[in-house]
Parts: sequence; structure tokens; C-alpha cells
Amino acid sequence: MPRSVSFEYGYLSPRPPEGDSWDEWVIEEGIKAALREGRSIDDRTAHYIAAQLHEGQDTALYGLASTGHVGPQIDAELAQGYHLQTDQVRKWIRWLGGYCAFRQDLGSVPGWTEAVAALDRADMVAMREAERAQDPGWLDSLFGEQPTEVLGSVDELGWYGLVRHEDRPGGFVLSQDEQGFWHVYETDSQQELDGLWADVNQLYEEFQRDVESQADDQGYPPERDEPQIPELPRGADGDGYDWMERLPRGWVPVASWGRDGW
Repeated sequence: MPRSVSFEYGYLSPRPPEGDSWDEWVIEEGIKAALREGRSIDDRTAHYIAAQLHEGQDTALYGLASTGHVGPQIDAELAQGYHLQTDQVRKWIRWLGGYCAFRQDLGSVPGWTEAVAALDRADMVAMREAERAQDPGWLDSLFGEQPTEVLGSVDELGWYGLVRHEDRPGGFVLSQDEQGFWHVYETDSQQELDGLWADVNQLYEEFQRDVESQADDQGYPPERDEPQIPELPRGADGDGYDWMERLPRGWVPVASWGRDGW
């Protein structure tokens, strides 16, 4: 077992419990919390209800969804077509109406959408961690399976592995160092995953160049298994220059052996 594990998340797509959309899940959970605590719905729930109900950017509901501003026309917009809505939507309208009636400051709220996004992300991370907790062996399975790509080793800059999600974009970038420390980075963005893996490859290329440069500065070629040096010419034909020309990168011929003419 590793000494410790760290987790980091990039972009996460909303994955609510089966049967709901993310918006519906947030709204229903927000209403449940308001009922338990005997209060109005919170800003985040109001944002999602308004986002579901607005009919364009020139409406008061859109203004509430995007900035938190409660415009004077919002009551009329909520009442319009109320009797045609489903029971669930009528419930949402009543809760949003109460929120607007009891809110003291009706102006725009600084950081309105950013606050909603932060709460969304916190819920997404909590859901992922709850999924992991239900399967204690998932981490061993993740590191035990054959990654799509691997890079490096624990005795160098560290070992890295790329594991792609099978049924959706994104995946994991795994790493392990010589102390046995494991790191897991998960994202649901294919672009983010590919970019991160490209960064890891670039980091390793720079590391290898530094190793080779240090070896050259010390006056000897870097130790390596590949590529092998070419075979020595047989017989008395040739003076060695044809062999030196075939040396691969990283190997340097010695110009003079010994000293004083030897």
C-alpha cells in the first residue's frame, strides 16, 4: 500500500442521481433543505429555478438567474401560465415567489454565478468521493490495471500513467514517486486530460535533456541500454571513421588515445 494518496480534480461534469437532471436535483435538494430548516430557498436554488423558467434574456427571470437582480416584473412573469404548469414547476414557482418577496436587497449580487459554480463543484466532488467510498478497492484497481500510456519510473522523476474513461470523455492521470506516494488527477474534459498528459511528457523530455546535458558536462556519455553502439569493423580494412560516423546520439568518439603519440 502507498504511504498516502492525494486527489485533485479538474473539470467535472454534473452526474446527479439517476432519473434527475442536474438542475432538477439542485432545486429539489434546495427545497428540501429549506423545508427542514424552516426558511426560504437559498440563492443557488433561486438561480436554478429562474434559469429553468425564464423565456429570454430580456426577462426579469433571466436577470435573476444571471446576476441575482430581482426586477419589478418578476411576479408577473412567475404568474404567467401558472395554471398550465406541472405540479413540480408550480411548486418551484411558489418557492421562488417567496424568495423574491422576503429578500431584503433586490439588487444584483457580486459574484452571483461564481458562488453557484463553487457550490456545484463542491457537490460534484462530494459525489465522486462518495462513489469511491462505496468501493474501497477502486484505487488498487486503478493503479493495478494497465494504463493507456505510461511514462518514466519511480527512481527518476516519478512514474506516470494515463487512464481514459471508458464511457465518457476524460479520465485519470496517475503518478507515483520513490517514496510510494500516489497522486490521482481526474477530469471529465478530454481536452484537459490530453493537455495535462502533454505537459507530463514535456516535463519528462526536459528532465531527460538535463540528464544528458549533465553527463556531457562531466565528459562521458550517459548510461543507457538503448541505442547500442555499432559493431566494430572486422579485419584490417578501414581506419575507424566509418564506425564513428555510425555512433548514435549521446555517444562521442575519443579523438586521441593516450598521449605523446600513443
